[in-house]
Amino acid sequence: MRRPAIILTFALAFQLTHCATAVAHEKWFHQGQPTNWSEVLEARRLTAIGAVVVVTLIAAFAWRIRRKRDLLPGPEAFGATPSGRRQFYAWVPAILALHVAVPLLVYGLEGKFFSPNNALPGSTMYALGLLQVTAALRCSTVA
Repeated sequence: MRRPAIILTFALAFQLTHCATAVAHEKWFHQGQPTNWSEVLEARRLTAIGAVVVVTLIAAFAWRIRRKRDLLPGPEAFGATPSGRRQFYAWVPAILALHVAVPLLVYGLEGKFFSPNNALPGSTMYALGLLQVTAALRCSTVA
């Protein structure tokens, strides 16, 4: 059970020490454009900000009127029983494992490391791709 985590840890360490830098958030943080606060005062944006403030105040007022009880109904209001929730929660690990396994499998086969913008250089594409596919298959068999 621990083997895929150990393999992926070593793969990540190799990626961080031997491969080119990933520019995942480069476009957001390093464009060099200063913040333009005058855009906040445009009518369209002020309308949106005002709508969010009004909805928040209405929700807070409704919560206060209801004596601080939940505004949204819980699962019991929809007929969820303890045994039904137990069955649902029994499936949650399998659902999460498949959601992890599918991207690992796809990116491992495409030669990318965990995300579409981390292309692996040279022969590391095959070694780390194989490790990702192995981890994906292990995740799917656990599920």
